[in-house]
Amino acid sequence: MEFVTDPPIATKILKMKQRVCWGEAAIVQRDIDQTRLVLDDGQEDRAEFSFLVLGDSGSGPHRGHNPQRRIAEQMAEQRDGCRFVLHTGDVVYLTGSSAYYPPNFIEPYREFLVGGNDYKRIAYDRMVFNLPFLPIPGNHDYYDLSLLYGVLSQITLPLRQLLQSSLDLDVSWRGSVQGNAYARAFLDYLKAFKTSADLERHLDQHYTAKTETGRCLSYQPGRFTRLPNRYYTFRSGGIDFFALDSNTINAPIALPDSPAGDRHRRHLERQRSDIDNQIQEILLTLAKLKNDDPDDAERMDDLHAKHAFERA
Repeated sequence: MEFVTDPPIATKILKMKQRVCWGEAAIVQRDIDQTRLVLDDGQEDRAEFSFLVLGDSGSGPHRGHNPQRRIAEQMAEQRDGCRFVLHTGDVVYLTGSSAYYPPNFIEPYREFLVGGNDYKRIAYDRMVFNLPFLPIPGNHDYYDLSLLYGVLSQITLPLRQLLQSSLDLDVSWRGSVQGNAYARAFLDYLKAFKTSADLERHLDQHYTAKTETGRCLSYQPGRFTRLPNRYYTFRSGGIDFFALDSNTINAPIALPDSPAGDRHRRHLERQRSDIDNQIQEILLTLAKLKNDDPDDAERMDDLHAKHAFERA
């Protein structure tokens, strides 16, 4: 049984479409482009501008130090001269669970959130950014945890906390629920509206920007900072930015039923076995390291990063 599972591409596409009410009558009638947004930040759209980029920020505190917090503090020092932040995916490790948004995203990046001084009161699905924060889902944001491992994780959590185990993989009893946690955190979750009248009022209030492709979402820092879809485009300084969800476009090529195909299949199986063995070695090594030893702590950070890379 696999520790984490990745939903099929067709499932990801279907679920995400449902969450943003893709192509529903109220949206079509208003000529709304659900793949575009306009930065309504009150700034002059100058040809010269700067922005921040980060990715794979999913890990949380490592008992005594928080690498993500250090990164966020450096970003906060540069924010006054930047128009927006791009996030290239893997917002929350290991399985994009809603339970890990508070420690792995909200707490370290609190300067970028309205009410960040009291970050413990911010719900993961109620975040409002004071500077445009524009993510795209990574593979970890779609991962799910098998029920067996989820139950074992919760059963062993008190013991691991008591022993201050270094084997903390940032998992709760469930995963992303096929990307649902990411959608509730960042997308304009239109599925939540109970009636068509509520949906129409929302569209008339927030989809007021106009471009050559029709009406679109108006992204307003400090007020309304939702994204129209899992993929989208926007313009700044005359430059078009495209955020693509590569999780849904990289379908594997089917191997032919032939001697060459069989050889390639066996090669891929050996590669997968080697990766699984490397992951097990990493986990065993992590369990032996000590949190209070500076050298061990640094090595733990490297191993956590390597583990995330191998899983990806």
